[in-house]
Amino acid sequence: MVSFRGRVLAEEDGYYPRALVELNLRASIGAILSKPQWWRKWLSEDGVVRERWLRELEEQTIGMLLADMSEYWDMEDRIGVAFEKMDEFPVDGPDDEKLQFIRDKCATLKYEVQFHPEDEFSEDEEDDDDDDGEEEEEEEGGRESKQECRERKQAAKIKWILETNEKFEPFGQLLWYFTLAELTRQIKTRPVSDWPTVLETITWQPSIELAKELLMKIRASRLDKSTFNTWCPEADTRPFIMEALWFHIDKAMEHLNALRNCIIRTLDEVARTAKLTAASTGEGFISPGPVDETWMSDSLIPSDLKTAFVSQVAVLEVPEEKKDWHPGSDNQVLDLVHPSLYCCVFGKTKRVPSTGRGSDSVEIGVVERMERFAFKGTEVILKGSDNYWDDDYQWIPSDFAVDENGRVKIQSYINNLHPADHSGLYDSIASVFERFVPLFDRVLSYLVNKYSSSSQFDYSSVKDSYWSMDDFGSHPPHLPNAPERYVLEPDYAMPYSIKGTTIQVIVKIAEIHLTPEKPQYPGGSWHIEGSDSENIVATGLYYFGCDNITESKLSFRVIVQEPDEVDKDTLSMAAMYGLRRDEMLVQSLGAATAIEDRCLVFPNTLQHKVEPFELADPTKPGVRKILAFFLVDPTKTIPSTSVIPPQQEEWLQRLVAPMLEAKGLPVAAMEEQLTHLVSDGMTLEEAKRFRRELMDKRREYNRCNFEGNSKLRFSLCEH
Repeated sequence: MVSFRGRVLAEEDGYYPRALVELNLRASIGAILSKPQWWRKWLSEDGVVRERWLRELEEQTIGMLLADMSEYWDMEDRIGVAFEKMDEFPVDGPDDEKLQFIRDKCATLKYEVQFHPEDEFSEDEEDDDDDDGEEEEEEEGGRESKQECRERKQAAKIKWILETNEKFEPFGQLLWYFTLAELTRQIKTRPVSDWPTVLETITWQPSIELAKELLMKIRASRLDKSTFNTWCPEADTRPFIMEALWFHIDKAMEHLNALRNCIIRTLDEVARTAKLTAASTGEGFISPGPVDETWMSDSLIPSDLKTAFVSQVAVLEVPEEKKDWHPGSDNQVLDLVHPSLYCCVFGKTKRVPSTGRGSDSVEIGVVERMERFAFKGTEVILKGSDNYWDDDYQWIPSDFAVDENGRVKIQSYINNLHPADHSGLYDSIASVFERFVPLFDRVLSYLVNKYSSSSQFDYSSVKDSYWSMDDFGSHPPHLPNAPERYVLEPDYAMPYSIKGTTIQVIVKIAEIHLTPEKPQYPGGSWHIEGSDSENIVATGLYYFGCDNITESKLSFRVIVQEPDEVDKDTLSMAAMYGLRRDEMLVQSLGAATAIEDRCLVFPNTLQHKVEPFELADPTKPGVRKILAFFLVDPTKTIPSTSVIPPQQEEWLQRLVAPMLEAKGLPVAAMEEQLTHLVSDGMTLEEAKRFRRELMDKRREYNRCNFEGNSKLRFSLCEH
């Protein structure tokens, strides 16, 4: 039996965690896929824009890697190690004793690789070894000169350092190197009296910027070993240290090259498969979306259909005094068609008896169907259970028939959109949804196969680099290795299509309006669509208007399971997965950019939120307009507008008034009959009250189950 992966609300249902570097790679690919007609510049012969995009992504990746490693790497502990490695440094002595020691013995600080002191060559040991070696050589007849002996031991030391450095993560080593370089700079520029407190002012940020600048300059061939010391005067340039430093630089470059090549091969494959060229317009091209399990297109909706749809929606943009601004949006979000208004209220809303459904022919029109059963609702719809979090309300879907060829016919009225007044808009909505069918099919194929975007990276190097318990918190883990190409569409064991079925769809049309008086939209909150009452499995968005606004993004994240290495340290888990002690078990995936004409579909397993944006020109108004389709699980049936008569009191009055007038009843009798017949409906005031209660309940649900749920917080075992 077919079943779909549903909403992810608990850790046990969560996705497998993936390394931040993998998530960043996928987001980088998505960032290019999200650029309008990206392939035209990507495939151009000069390759200038392509190279710029890759450089920008590399810089972002380097910054992300260094920032994540530094966040849980204890600065004071790390710098403290450097002080402790100074022979005889009075760690526990008074400040004046420490000051005297620094004044007498330490004019500069030298870079030390991250070894425990007992494992490391000290300068005294090196001198002693040289002396012993010279005596031994003299006794054996001077077979080796003093210079040759020094060179041999220097080579042995370099070999030992490089072999030992194999187990260190290169980006972490660069971060550590420049942290000590920054410490040296601070020591040089401060009066001696400030030295004992220098640790209190050292931060990671200068080290991050230096390491990032170093790698980008080397990448651009603007820096090498010969110019390194000029670029960084505080650098520790002892030969064996420089060998270790460049060893890690080479390793970092190998990693960046692997990521870069993966991005190139992946995007080249997308272009090849879709037969895109630098001259292609990409008409009808369906692209993998900005994050896994999402799909999008910027050319699905024909211009004539868009023109008709936009003009029909404009009729809903009523005069200012009648506009339905979304509660709590500060008159910025305008609801044109919203499922929370006149929703199904369990224990109040009525439906036609279950046995009566389906008696009408599918060929009957939406208006006639609605009129036939408008006053036949006799069965009260009850709440599914008494669980506190089970909703008291339900959005009411409409029935959409999708034939074998993907053609769509709306079979029942859309809640809050009168079918007689807006018949043309009904046709346009059906035509738009028709274009969405292949996108929904792709997303549902993920869900029916229970895919959870498992890792495509090789984690063997990570497992080989884990440290003993004594080393926890001291060493960032190695990064996993990128694949040659990132697979954006897996081979589904069981492809799924909604063609040849009747599905339930909840429709919403909304606009975000900005003005010079209110030029900024603050953004939304993390959420998934609907509740258990609706069983929504996927969302489709059509951005049919974006005017005079800055870049608007829809961000995604997922709940994840605890990593298998949960007994590891905070540094490893933060640097590898971005999971931090006592914070949410979630990973950010990336974001979709809202541009006009874009169609986007994503599963309801992903949490999402609208990011802040503002007016591009603050002197003029701006707007962002969307048509949203919320697809109910195709294997389930919930009360829809095919069985729930319209609840809008105004709609019911329009239906019953002509019937009563035809009977020729006295005015008083007509009013009495009218009141009786529309008693199962709702006034606008009642509908708004229920909408507020629905919103409050679901807001509390999101707060308690996402942000306030202790079971979804990452807790590291203490061993």
